[in-house]
Amino acid sequence: MLRLTTGYNEKCLNGKRWQQLIMSYMPYLRIFDINHQDYIEKKNFTYHHIINQFNSSFWTEKKWFFTHQHDQKKQSTSGILYSTAPYRRKDYSYYWEPVNTKCSNIQKENFNSVKHLRIASEEIVNDCLNYFPNVNELSIEHKFTTSGDSIIATLRRMISLRQLTKLVIESHLFPMKDIINLLLLTPNVHTLSLNLYILDYFNINSNRQKKICQYVSKKNKIQNLILNQRCSLTEIQFIVYLLPRLKCLKAQMERKEIGQIIRFLLSKTHNRTRNLFYLCILEVPKVCLTETKVLIESKNLLNDYSIKYIDRDLHLWW
Repeated sequence: MLRLTTGYNEKCLNGKRWQQLIMSYMPYLRIFDINHQDYIEKKNFTYHHIINQFNSSFWTEKKWFFTHQHDQKKQSTSGILYSTAPYRRKDYSYYWEPVNTKCSNIQKENFNSVKHLRIASEEIVNDCLNYFPNVNELSIEHKFTTSGDSIIATLRRMISLRQLTKLVIESHLFPMKDIINLLLLTPNVHTLSLNLYILDYFNINSNRQKKICQYVSKKNKIQNLILNQRCSLTEIQFIVYLLPRLKCLKAQMERKEIGQIIRFLLSKTHNRTRNLFYLCILEVPKVCLTETKVLIESKNLLNDYSIKYIDRDLHLWW
C-alpha cells in the first residue's frame, strides 16, 4: 500500500515516472492512493495535459482510477488529482465544479465511504451537487455562495444534516444567524468549532432570533466547543445560554476580560455551566497561570482543580 498527500510539486504528477518506479521497485503494490494539489506553470499546458498520463492501460489494468476537481473557477491550470475507490476515501474535499464540464476524464465516484466532508469552494452550483449518504462530520472553509437555494437548502441536498456529530466553520465571514439556523437542523452535533466573532451583525434582541435561540438551547447536544476568535464576556454569556450542555470549552478571550469570564463560568449563582469541567484559554501569556490561580483561591471558586500552561494555552480541569 502506498498513500500520498502532496502539493505544489509537479514531479508528483508524472504518471510515466510513477509507472516505471512501481514496475521496478514495487511490483506487488496493491493500493496506490494519491491526493495532490498543484498549479501548472508551463506555457500552453493545462492541468488536463499532465493528469492524462494516469489514464493509460497500466493504471486501468490494476484498477487504479483517478479523478480531479478544479480549485479555482474557470481555471484549467490548477486542480486536485486524487484516487477513486470506495474503500479508500473517508475524507473528501469539495471544490468548485462547473455545470458544463469539459473534463472528459472525470470519473464517477462512490461516496458511501466518506465520513468527513470538507467544503473548500467559494461557490456551489446546484446542478452538479454530489450526495454523501454517510457523512457525520462537516467542515466549511469559506462562506460560499449558491446558485439559487439558501446555504442550508444546498447542504441538505449534499448530506443528511441529522447525521452530523461534528461541525467546523473555518470562515470568519460565515454569519452567526446561518450557524444557528444550521444548528436547528443538526440536533446530534456534539462538537462545534467556530472561527468568527459571535455577535457581529447578529441581533440577539429580535423576537425571531430569541425564539430560534430558545429552541436551539433546548434541543442541541453540543458538549465540546472551540472558539478561534477572541471572545468577550458578553459573547461567552450568550454561548453558555445557547449551549447549556457544554462539558469542554476551548476559546480565545479578550485579555482584559479573562478574569471576569472565569468567574462567570465557575459561578454557583447560575446553573448554565453545571456540566462544564474543562476550560482551555488559547494563546495567552504565561502570567495568566498565576493570575488564574490567585483568582480561584481568593474567590474560593473551586476546591479541587488542576491547572497547567502548555504551548501558550492555559488548561483548567475541575
